[in-house]
This record gives sequence, structure tokens and C-alpha cells, in this order.
Amino acid sequence: MELTGILSIGNKVLEDNTFIGIIFKTKLLEENISYDKNEILDVKWFSYEEMLNMKDELRNYDWIIDSTEAYINKTEVNTSLIKVYKK
Repeated sequence: MELTGILSIGNKVLEDNTFIGIIFKTKLLEENISYDKNEILDVKWFSYEEMLNMKDELRNYDWIIDSTEAYINKTEVNTSLIKVYKK
């Protein structure tokens, strides 16, 4: 994958924890999906229409749908927003 944009930045507050997440837009460089089978049972691609019907199955459904709509509507943020600081 090659990073090409930022689709969404969000946070979630759960009792004593606050999480910040970033959903990136990427370019697929290779069709072969490899993953750690000890951590993930299976992977596959879903269409936008399929995701709309997966409200009970997707973790953070609203965030995923909002990010997908940002991709469809081309409203992503340019990656120049990301700064890498080295010592």
C-alpha cells in the first residue's frame, strides 16, 4: 500500500480511555493480500453497498461509512498535513 491521503481523523472516549484513530486513503500496489493468520481469521474486500448493510457487523460503523463517503466524494486531506520529525 502507498499512502495517498487522509479520509478521517476521529476520537472515541470510553470511561477512562480516549482513542484517536486515523483512516488513510491508500493506493493498492499488489493484489495479493498477506496478513498474520495468528491475529486475523480472514480478509476480503466489500463494496460500499455491502458495507451499508453491515451496521451490526462493522466496528465503528459510522466512522467507516463517513470515511468511505469521503473517498467517494474526493474530500480527503492531502498527506502534506503529516509531518515527520526526527531527532
